[in-house]
Amino acid sequence: MRIIQIDRQRGWSGQAQQVFLTARSLHERGHKVLVVCRPASKIGKCAAEEGIEVLYLPIKGGVGFFFSAVKLISFLWRNHYDIIHCHGGRDHLLAVMARLLSPGIKVVRTKHNLNPVKGGFGALLQYNWLTHRLTGVSQAACEYLQLAGVPSSKIQRVYSAYDATVVKKQEPDPETLKGLGIGRNDLVIGTMGRLSSKSKGTVDLLHAAPIILEKLPHARFLLVGKIVPRIIKLSESIGLRNKIIFAGFRTDVPQVLACIDIYVQPSVKEALCSAIVQAMAMGKPVVATRVGGIPELVVDGQTGLLCEAENPENLAQNIIKLANQPELCHQMGIRGRERAIKHFSLDHMTDEIENVYRNVIQK
Repeated sequence: MRIIQIDRQRGWSGQAQQVFLTARSLHERGHKVLVVCRPASKIGKCAAEEGIEVLYLPIKGGVGFFFSAVKLISFLWRNHYDIIHCHGGRDHLLAVMARLLSPGIKVVRTKHNLNPVKGGFGALLQYNWLTHRLTGVSQAACEYLQLAGVPSSKIQRVYSAYDATVVKKQEPDPETLKGLGIGRNDLVIGTMGRLSSKSKGTVDLLHAAPIILEKLPHARFLLVGKIVPRIIKLSESIGLRNKIIFAGFRTDVPQVLACIDIYVQPSVKEALCSAIVQAMAMGKPVVATRVGGIPELVVDGQTGLLCEAENPENLAQNIIKLANQPELCHQMGIRGRERAIKHFSLDHMTDEIENVYRNVIQK
């Protein structure tokens, strides 16, 4: 098959990583893959390094969007492709415009978030009649598409995946521990992601920290992601200066995850959360909130513990409960890894995406 993956994000978000993994996996299986993205984007750089063809477009509002549409349509007139797979709102609009003026190409859209579909009749037209198939990264994401009026027969759940070639269960590296300032007897409670986003619940973890430290004074909190001044200021006001490690943005995620004893995802809103998938694949027990697609990942009482969102007390008690039962943590880690391998592998996701494409082409 000849497939276009289009994504306008410049940074290395969970969505961008999933788009790249999909493109690379399809490329490795022998499909002709083109990545359409913005100049200077991380996904474009990574795709090019893997030998995947890249087409750079502005994909922004106003004149930039018009230029992107003209250039993409012109490209499609000269080059035949079967599928254009889009991952965001503006990408989607660009894809359906290309479809209208490039007969034969099929449009697939993946919903990576839980934002309501807006736009009234225009959105219904775009999603129902101008898009051939829609996928959601979780059942929760699929339900948001149904709320917008898209029939369930047109929607398929395709879980996000982790990269088993990179994310492997391993022992903590002494140099990484030293670089992070983690001691031999520290209990490391970690989270990673966009720390600045309110949806990630980082503030709730900080408010839970003093409660945890009363019972577990040897606990340290490892926050992996871009450092945000307001988060640092809040941690200092709570008196956590010596108990929190701000690791910043890291490229050695598996090595950092290996240093964590309990992975925490205190999200307020989450379609799925690829960070949890990675932590499970590393054999880490998980404490997470019961929101969005997280309960589809974490089996409460089996691979981790689920708690209420925006409830620091409940979050703290669940972390304390796990920390006081090391054997339970160990067993949860084993079951979580088995679940990640079985349900969230890259091969499994790619199989499902290929089936989506084939069904669309055949129809």
